[in-house]
Amino acid sequence: METPKALPLTPQQILSRPYERVLIPEEEGGFSAYIAEFEGCMAQGETADEALNRLYETAIVWIEAELEEGKEIPEPWNLQQFSGKFLLRLPKSLHQQVAKLADKEGVSLNQYLVSKIAATTREDSLLAALEQRIKEHWLEEWRQTGFRTLSVHTRVASTAATITTGTAMPGAYWGSALPVVTQGKGGGLPWQK
Repeated sequence: METPKALPLTPQQILSRPYERVLIPEEEGGFSAYIAEFEGCMAQGETADEALNRLYETAIVWIEAELEEGKEIPEPWNLQQFSGKFLLRLPKSLHQQVAKLADKEGVSLNQYLVSKIAATTREDSLLAALEQRIKEHWLEEWRQTGFRTLSVHTRVASTAATITTGTAMPGAYWGSALPVVTQGKGGGLPWQK
């Protein structure tokens, strides 16, 4: 006897999963919100509830667009399990160099690599925060100027990346997808209903 296939989840069912929703108060007033696992999915509102409601509407459109393109929707980060171990293959010469550096610092190779990965992760987190702020600023400016400033802000983002990291990162902040924005209204948070 054949087991029936599970029906695909609707966008609303997908959003009921524990995705990381980030709410940011803006200096000039209002709020920005985004879902960390959904690249480019962000919204703004005058109040926290309005920003989260708009984020829900935006996320529905984002999910529908991803599914239409045949893409998989990412799993919520906090549902993924990690063992704390992974196998790393590297050239013998690099292995030797890293082992020498660890020895020079008086720590094990494992401790040395963990400290370097942690430092890089902190730097990446800072860059991600800068990226988000640039996107939010760009989105607000873009909306206020009637969608006429795309190329200017792309250059600004690239310049900001260069100033922050010392490395030119053209296009690193924009990828292939522009943020999806909706102008929705509604009471209460849809995923709490």
